[in-house]
Amino acid sequence: AGNPSTDQKVVEGILKDYPESSVPYQFAFNMLMSGKCDTSVKYLTGYKRMAKAYLKEFHRLHPNFNQTGTHTTRLSSSDPNGQNISKGEDPFVEAIKTEGLSLRKIFCPQPGREWWSVDYVQLQLLIFACVSGENQMRDKIVAGMDAHEITARMIFNVPDHIKVESGQRRIAKNCNFGFIFGAGMNKIEQTSNMPGLYDLLKDRMSAAIKFISKCSYQAKHNGKVYAAGYPLVVPPEKPYAASCYVIQGWEGMIVKRAMWMCDDYLEAYCPDAFMTLQVHDEILFDFPLGHGEHHIGTLAYLMEEAGRQLDVPCQVDAKYITESWDKGIPVKFN
Repeated sequence: AGNPSTDQKVVEGILKDYPESSVPYQFAFNMLMSGKCDTSVKYLTGYKRMAKAYLKEFHRLHPNFNQTGTHTTRLSSSDPNGQNISKGEDPFVEAIKTEGLSLRKIFCPQPGREWWSVDYVQLQLLIFACVSGENQMRDKIVAGMDAHEITARMIFNVPDHIKVESGQRRIAKNCNFGFIFGAGMNKIEQTSNMPGLYDLLKDRMSAAIKFISKCSYQAKHNGKVYAAGYPLVVPPEKPYAASCYVIQGWEGMIVKRAMWMCDDYLEAYCPDAFMTLQVHDEILFDFPLGHGEHHIGTLAYLMEEAGRQLDVPCQVDAKYITESWDKGIPVKFN
């Protein structure tokens, strides 16, 4: 649909829409695998190079984090980039997941230590629903529903008692992240291969469309937008990205507030533990072996409460890690 594109989402769409034996599937599979492998090898080489400089500390990496390294309030990282350690999961299709492209398998706690990963659940989409005024979506996300399933039901009129198809969810996901990252009508309809979809969204997600237009207008006329009252300067050549700045601005403030609250708690109640890494919406905690279970529930609660500026709790998932980062065991809280 539209102009030929090697955009990742377009290539992934081909993988889902064509049988494995077909030429389009094989072509797209090789293209995506090549790109992902090149990226993984590049970062893996960098991590190994950095680790050699710290052999006395169990190959411990020391990424640099920059408080003002982005146009939003999010942290940036370099030498090496600790926020680019891919999970090797979504948005890959099953065939690609089996190739083991996750870099997290090479990271693990030191002997006698354990990691606990606490990750916000669809935080950007929750922020988007809250600040745009899509109240129905906000309430359903807070109730535990998947944001992409919510949008899919809106687009395709899928009743609650009928399961959303994977193709429908994929189109909804493209729409949701298209909204966040400033995609216009042509881009959204091209990636979904659904002419008229944008008009449908204007009718069924009118608050979201108005929010995106408002942000773009502010960026064009004022050069900035606001996240929780904090001004974010939008490059004049990127007014379409203004809504993304608002959402990532909120996200950065919530996550950094969570880090501050969790650090205060650990200093007071478990000084032998510390935050070892922050990856966008995820915080990785390092504990002496056997100590984390006594504190992780409180840390998860503090992370949820950090988002109270949105007037809703921000849900989190947690994993217990003793072997490698990619083999975390999901943990449920009472």
